[in-house]
Amino acid sequence: MGSHTGTHIDAPYHFVEGGRKLEEIPLGELVGPAIVVQIEGVPSITRKHLMPLDWNDVQRVLFKTDNSEHWNDGAFYEKFVYLDPDAAEFLVQQGVRVVGIDYLSIDPYKSEKHPTHFVLLPRNVIIIEGLNLKHVPPGLYQMVALPLKLNSGDGAPARVILIAND
Repeated sequence: MGSHTGTHIDAPYHFVEGGRKLEEIPLGELVGPAIVVQIEGVPSITRKHLMPLDWNDVQRVLFKTDNSEHWNDGAFYEKFVYLDPDAAEFLVQQGVRVVGIDYLSIDPYKSEKHPTHFVLLPRNVIIIEGLNLKHVPPGLYQMVALPLKLNSGDGAPARVILIAND
């Protein structure tokens, strides 16, 4: 099993030489309030989808897209929804520290340059990929994302749980 199998966390070291390795990410960054934002019917999440939303005090965002419908059908989807680099830049400007998405990559399929990774990771924004949000309604949660403890890792499989705010 690789470090980027299933639901997993990308540490900055995944693409950034000298970036933080997995064990250098304080667990406090991976535990706390998170918002699940649902964006449907689009090939990618763009800045225009994000601008109308309230980003005050949002440090962790998880995107629920059409991808969530594909987890249990046994097929791989090359045209999965991804986060546009300009949208990633917008999130950085808003102070977001963790960004998650409901498929295997935050960049488009067969991306050679991984532009969204290179917007987020050099700025120490943690990426969570491979989330299954099919049965998770949009809203506010307490998130606990615990990666396997791998030394010198560029990422690790993780158990991510969301606890509804009552």
